Amino acid sequence: MPDSTDDARTDSSLLDELKSVADALATAEDEVRKAIRVKEAADLAHSEALGKANELREQRRKLVCDVKAADPDLTTRKIGAVAQLSAASVSRILLSGKDS
Repeated sequence: MPDSTDDARTDSSLLDELKSVADALATAEDEVRKAIRVKEAADLAHSEALGKANELREQRRKLVCDVKAADPDLTTRKIGAVAQLSAASVSRILLSGKDS
């Protein structure tokens, strides 16, 4: 028959193991919460950057049209070089009024 000191040691080691797992789980849950906050911040930054890029595309589209209207002799290649667009993209903007 096992003696009660063996049971006490077994109980103690199981409690120690349980404490260790509980501590590791708490740490893992903290890391998950931190990762969620980082992801949310990244999603917000992405959304803001995308909004700003869309605003700038619209502004560029309008300016491409304004430049061509102000000087119809400017080539799409010249406008594209300044606007950092291909001549084909400038042509599409001028034809459809949409930035591509």
